Amino acid sequence: MSQNYNTSLFEMVEGELRIPHHKIAEILKNNPASVKKLVNTYGDELETIGKIIVSNSKILLTQEQLHCLFGVMRLHIDLSILLAKHGNSFKAIEEFSKKENIDTRKGFVYIVEFDNGNLKVGHSINPTQRLRNLETQSGNYIKRYSTLEFETKDKGLKAEKKLLRNLKKWRRIGEYIDKSYEHVVKTAKKTFKVLNYAEKTFLFTSTQLCEYIFKSQNFPEKIKNLISTKDKKPQPNNLNKLLEAEGLQIRNNQNWKVTEKGKIFKSKSYWKLDVLEELLIA
Repeated sequence: MSQNYNTSLFEMVEGELRIPHHKIAEILKNNPASVKKLVNTYGDELETIGKIIVSNSKILLTQEQLHCLFGVMRLHIDLSILLAKHGNSFKAIEEFSKKENIDTRKGFVYIVEFDNGNLKVGHSINPTQRLRNLETQSGNYIKRYSTLEFETKDKGLKAEKKLLRNLKKWRRIGEYIDKSYEHVVKTAKKTFKVLNYAEKTFLFTSTQLCEYIFKSQNFPEKIKNLISTKDKKPQPNNLNKLLEAEGLQIRNNQNWKVTEKGKIFKSKSYWKLDVLEELLIA
Protein backbone atom coordinates (compact mmCIF):
# COMPACT_ATOMS: atom_id res chain seq x y z
CA MET A 1 0.00 0.00 0.00
CA SER A 2 1.64 3.26 -1.09
CA GLN A 3 0.15 5.27 1.80
CA ASN A 4 0.09 4.19 5.45
CA TYR A 5 -3.62 3.64 6.08
CA ASN A 6 -4.81 1.56 9.01
CA THR A 7 -5.53 -1.86 7.46
CA SER A 8 -8.37 -2.40 9.93
CA LEU A 9 -10.34 0.21 7.95
CA PHE A 10 -10.40 -2.08 4.91
CA GLU A 11 -12.51 -5.12 4.09
CA MET A 12 -11.71 -7.98 1.75
CA VAL A 13 -14.33 -7.87 -0.98
CA GLU A 14 -14.20 -9.97 -4.14
CA GLY A 15 -10.55 -10.78 -3.56
CA GLU A 16 -9.26 -7.23 -2.96
CA LEU A 17 -9.05 -4.73 -0.12
CA ARG A 18 -11.78 -2.09 -0.16
CA ILE A 19 -12.71 0.67 2.22
CA PRO A 20 -16.35 1.60 3.04
CA HIS A 21 -17.38 5.22 2.57
CA HIS A 22 -18.16 5.69 6.29
CA LYS A 23 -14.55 4.72 7.12
CA ILE A 24 -13.33 7.32 4.62
CA ALA A 25 -15.49 9.83 6.52
CA GLU A 26 -13.69 8.86 9.75
CA ILE A 27 -10.29 9.53 8.16
CA LEU A 28 -11.48 12.91 6.87
CA LYS A 29 -13.37 13.74 10.07
CA ASN A 30 -16.36 14.37 7.85
CA ASN A 31 -19.86 12.90 7.71
CA PRO A 32 -20.59 9.78 5.60
CA ALA A 33 -23.30 11.56 3.59
CA SER A 34 -20.74 14.10 2.28
CA VAL A 35 -18.34 11.35 1.22
CA LYS A 36 -21.18 9.43 -0.43
CA LYS A 37 -22.17 12.56 -2.34
CA LEU A 38 -18.58 13.05 -3.51
CA VAL A 39 -18.35 9.44 -4.70
CA ASN A 40 -21.66 9.78 -6.56
CA THR A 41 -20.48 13.02 -8.18
CA TYR A 42 -17.37 11.36 -9.58
CA GLY A 43 -18.82 7.90 -10.08
CA ASP A 44 -18.10 7.75 -13.83
CA GLU A 45 -14.48 8.80 -13.38
CA LEU A 46 -13.92 6.42 -10.47
CA GLU A 47 -15.35 3.57 -12.53
CA THR A 48 -12.57 4.07 -15.08
CA ILE A 49 -10.12 3.09 -12.33
CA GLY A 50 -12.11 0.15 -11.01
CA LYS A 51 -15.55 -1.14 -10.22
CA ILE A 52 -17.46 0.61 -7.43
CA ILE A 53 -19.14 -1.95 -5.20
CA VAL A 54 -22.28 -1.12 -3.23
CA SER A 55 -23.22 -3.63 -0.54
CA ASN A 56 -25.59 -3.28 2.43
CA SER A 57 -25.83 0.50 1.93
CA LYS A 58 -22.02 0.76 1.93
CA ILE A 59 -20.02 2.15 -0.97
CA LEU A 60 -16.74 0.22 -1.15
CA LEU A 61 -13.74 1.74 -2.92
CA THR A 62 -10.36 0.34 -3.89
CA GLN A 63 -7.12 1.84 -2.63
CA GLU A 64 -6.59 3.46 -6.04
CA GLN A 65 -10.02 5.11 -5.96
CA LEU A 66 -9.36 6.30 -2.40
CA HIS A 67 -6.11 7.98 -3.51
CA CYS A 68 -7.93 9.75 -6.33
CA LEU A 69 -10.61 11.07 -3.98
CA PHE A 70 -7.97 12.38 -1.61
CA GLY A 71 -6.22 14.02 -4.56
CA VAL A 72 -9.42 15.81 -5.50
CA MET A 73 -10.02 17.05 -1.95
CA ARG A 74 -6.43 18.17 -1.43
CA LEU A 75 -6.06 19.94 -4.76
CA HIS A 76 -9.61 21.31 -5.05
CA ILE A 77 -9.80 20.46 -8.75
CA ASP A 78 -12.19 18.36 -10.76
CA LEU A 79 -11.41 14.63 -10.77
CA SER A 80 -11.88 14.42 -14.53
CA ILE A 81 -9.13 17.06 -14.96
CA LEU A 82 -6.88 15.15 -12.56
CA LEU A 83 -7.39 11.90 -14.48
CA ALA A 84 -6.90 13.59 -17.83
CA LYS A 85 -3.59 14.98 -16.62
CA HIS A 86 -2.29 11.80 -15.00
CA GLY A 87 -4.22 9.02 -16.70
CA ASN A 88 -5.48 6.28 -14.42
CA SER A 89 -2.24 6.14 -12.46
CA PHE A 90 -3.14 6.70 -8.83
CA LYS A 91 0.58 6.69 -7.97
CA ALA A 92 1.14 9.68 -10.26
CA ILE A 93 -1.84 11.41 -8.67
CA GLU A 94 -0.45 10.72 -5.21
CA GLU A 95 2.97 12.15 -6.12
CA PHE A 96 1.36 15.22 -7.72
CA SER A 97 -0.69 15.70 -4.57
CA LYS A 98 2.41 15.48 -2.36
CA LYS A 99 4.25 18.08 -4.44
CA GLU A 100 1.42 20.53 -3.97
CA ASN A 101 1.76 20.15 -0.18
CA ILE A 102 -1.60 21.79 0.48
CA ASP A 103 -3.14 21.74 3.96
CA THR A 104 -6.87 21.30 3.38
CA ARG A 105 -7.99 21.33 6.98
CA LYS A 106 -10.64 23.97 7.57
CA GLY A 107 -9.57 27.28 9.07
CA PHE A 108 -11.51 29.23 11.67
CA VAL A 109 -11.23 32.88 12.62
CA TYR A 110 -12.43 33.35 16.19
CA ILE A 111 -13.52 36.45 18.09
CA VAL A 112 -13.47 35.88 21.84
CA GLU A 113 -14.53 38.08 24.76
CA PHE A 114 -13.22 37.29 28.26
CA ASP A 115 -14.96 37.98 31.53
CA ASN A 116 -12.46 40.78 32.30
CA GLY A 117 -13.51 42.64 29.14
CA ASN A 118 -10.48 41.72 27.00
CA LEU A 119 -11.28 40.89 23.40
CA LYS A 120 -9.10 38.82 21.08
CA VAL A 121 -9.12 37.87 17.39
CA GLY A 122 -7.24 34.82 16.18
CA HIS A 123 -7.10 31.78 13.91
CA SER A 124 -7.14 28.05 14.59
CA ILE A 125 -7.96 24.75 12.88
CA ASN A 126 -9.42 23.59 16.21
CA PRO A 127 -11.10 26.61 17.83
CA THR A 128 -12.64 24.62 20.70
CA GLN A 129 -9.24 23.41 21.92
CA ARG A 130 -7.66 26.79 21.25
CA LEU A 131 -10.25 28.55 23.42
CA ARG A 132 -9.69 26.10 26.26
CA ASN A 133 -5.98 26.87 26.08
CA LEU A 134 -6.67 30.63 26.06
CA GLU A 135 -8.70 30.32 29.27
CA THR A 136 -5.86 28.43 30.93
CA GLN A 137 -3.17 30.83 29.69
CA SER A 138 -5.03 34.04 30.56
CA GLY A 139 -6.59 32.88 33.81
CA ASN A 140 -9.90 34.40 32.66
CA TYR A 141 -13.16 32.75 31.69
CA ILE A 142 -14.52 33.15 28.19
CA LYS A 143 -17.78 35.07 28.25
CA ARG A 144 -18.70 34.47 24.60
CA TYR A 145 -17.11 33.85 21.26
CA SER A 146 -17.83 33.67 17.54
CA THR A 147 -16.22 31.65 14.78
CA LEU A 148 -16.10 32.16 11.03
CA GLU A 149 -15.36 29.05 9.00
CA PHE A 150 -13.17 28.96 5.87
CA GLU A 151 -12.49 26.16 3.39
CA THR A 152 -8.81 25.75 4.23
CA LYS A 153 -6.30 26.72 6.89
CA ASP A 154 -4.55 29.01 4.40
CA LYS A 155 -7.76 30.89 3.64
CA GLY A 156 -8.47 31.17 7.35
CA LEU A 157 -5.03 32.68 8.05
CA LYS A 158 -5.47 35.21 5.24
CA ALA A 159 -8.93 36.09 6.58
CA GLU A 160 -7.51 36.66 10.07
CA LYS A 161 -4.89 39.07 8.70
CA LYS A 162 -7.52 40.92 6.69
CA LEU A 163 -9.81 41.30 9.71
CA LEU A 164 -6.93 42.54 11.88
CA ARG A 165 -6.04 45.11 9.19
CA ASN A 166 -9.61 46.37 9.28
CA LEU A 167 -9.35 46.65 13.07
CA LYS A 168 -5.83 48.13 13.22
CA LYS A 169 -7.15 51.42 14.62
CA TRP A 170 -8.18 49.60 17.80
CA ARG A 171 -5.50 46.91 17.89
CA ARG A 172 -3.35 46.55 21.01
CA ILE A 173 -0.36 44.26 21.62
CA GLY A 174 -0.77 40.95 19.83
CA GLU A 175 -4.28 40.27 18.59
CA TYR A 176 -6.19 42.07 21.36
CA ILE A 177 -8.71 44.71 20.28
CA ASP A 178 -9.91 47.82 22.14
CA LYS A 179 -13.43 47.76 20.75
CA SER A 180 -16.73 46.16 21.69
CA TYR A 181 -17.47 42.53 20.86
CA GLU A 182 -20.51 43.60 18.82
CA HIS A 183 -18.40 46.01 16.74
CA VAL A 184 -15.76 43.38 15.92
CA VAL A 185 -18.39 40.76 14.97
CA LYS A 186 -20.16 43.33 12.77
CA THR A 187 -16.83 44.22 11.11
CA ALA A 188 -16.08 40.52 10.50
CA LYS A 189 -19.47 39.88 8.91
CA LYS A 190 -19.10 42.97 6.74
CA THR A 191 -15.55 42.04 5.73
CA PHE A 192 -16.25 38.47 4.64
CA LYS A 193 -20.00 38.24 4.08
CA VAL A 194 -19.64 34.58 5.11
CA LEU A 195 -22.51 32.25 5.82
CA ASN A 196 -20.56 29.84 8.04
CA TYR A 197 -20.80 31.94 11.19
CA ALA A 198 -21.44 30.61 14.68
CA GLU A 199 -21.73 32.29 18.06
CA LYS A 200 -21.68 30.77 21.54
CA THR A 201 -22.05 32.23 25.00
CA PHE A 202 -20.10 30.75 27.91
CA LEU A 203 -21.13 33.08 30.74
CA PHE A 204 -24.69 34.18 31.54
CA THR A 205 -26.52 36.65 33.73
CA SER A 206 -29.40 35.13 35.71
CA THR A 207 -31.84 36.48 33.12
CA GLN A 208 -29.89 34.97 30.21
CA LEU A 209 -29.53 31.67 32.07
CA CYS A 210 -33.26 31.58 32.69
CA GLU A 211 -34.00 32.14 28.99
CA TYR A 212 -31.43 29.49 28.04
CA ILE A 213 -33.17 26.86 30.22
CA PHE A 214 -36.52 27.66 28.63
CA LYS A 215 -35.16 27.27 25.10
CA SER A 216 -33.21 24.09 25.86
CA GLN A 217 -34.73 20.63 25.46
CA ASN A 218 -32.35 19.21 28.09
CA PHE A 219 -34.37 20.45 31.06
CA PRO A 220 -37.50 18.72 32.37
CA GLU A 221 -40.76 20.61 32.76
CA LYS A 222 -40.31 20.32 36.54
CA ILE A 223 -37.34 22.74 36.47
CA LYS A 224 -38.95 25.01 33.88
CA ASN A 225 -42.05 25.29 36.07
CA LEU A 226 -39.90 26.22 39.08
CA ILE A 227 -38.38 29.21 37.27
CA SER A 228 -41.46 30.43 35.41
CA THR A 229 -44.42 32.67 36.08
CA LYS A 230 -47.98 31.34 36.19
CA ASP A 231 -48.37 32.11 32.49
CA LYS A 232 -45.24 30.04 31.67
CA LYS A 233 -42.77 32.87 31.09
CA PRO A 234 -39.14 32.90 32.34
CA GLN A 235 -38.83 34.47 35.79
CA PRO A 236 -35.17 35.19 36.70
CA ASN A 237 -36.07 35.84 40.35
CA ASN A 238 -37.42 32.30 40.64
CA LEU A 239 -34.17 30.99 39.15
CA ASN A 240 -32.24 32.97 41.75
CA LYS A 241 -34.31 31.29 44.47
CA LEU A 242 -33.59 27.89 42.94
CA LEU A 243 -29.86 28.65 42.89
CA GLU A 244 -30.21 29.72 46.52
CA ALA A 245 -31.99 26.46 47.40
CA GLU A 246 -29.07 24.54 45.89
CA GLY A 247 -26.67 26.44 48.12
CA LEU A 248 -25.01 28.33 45.26
CA GLN A 249 -25.89 31.84 46.44
CA ILE A 250 -27.48 33.67 49.35
CA ARG A 251 -29.52 36.84 49.66
CA ASN A 252 -27.54 39.77 51.07
CA ASN A 253 -29.86 42.77 51.56
CA GLN A 254 -31.05 43.49 48.01
CA ASN A 255 -28.24 41.61 46.29
CA TRP A 256 -27.34 38.00 45.66
CA LYS A 257 -23.96 36.83 46.97
CA VAL A 258 -22.29 33.70 45.68
CA THR A 259 -21.44 31.02 48.26
CA GLU A 260 -18.22 29.00 48.48
CA LYS A 261 -20.02 26.16 46.72
CA GLY A 262 -21.15 28.49 43.95
CA LYS A 263 -17.78 30.15 43.34
CA ILE A 264 -16.66 27.47 40.89
CA PHE A 265 -19.72 28.26 38.78
CA LYS A 266 -19.57 32.05 38.78
CA SER A 267 -17.31 34.79 37.45
CA LYS A 268 -18.20 38.23 38.81
CA SER A 269 -21.87 38.72 37.88
CA TYR A 270 -21.93 35.87 35.35
CA TRP A 271 -22.81 32.20 35.78
CA LYS A 272 -20.88 29.52 33.93
CA LEU A 273 -23.01 27.11 31.91
CA ASP A 274 -21.70 24.27 34.11
CA VAL A 275 -24.03 25.44 36.89
CA LEU A 276 -26.92 23.94 34.95
CA GLU A 277 -25.53 20.46 35.60
CA GLU A 278 -26.07 21.09 39.31
CA LEU A 279 -29.70 21.96 38.61
CA LEU A 280 -30.15 18.82 36.49
CA ILE A 281 -28.68 16.63 39.24
CA ALA A 282 -31.01 18.26 41.73
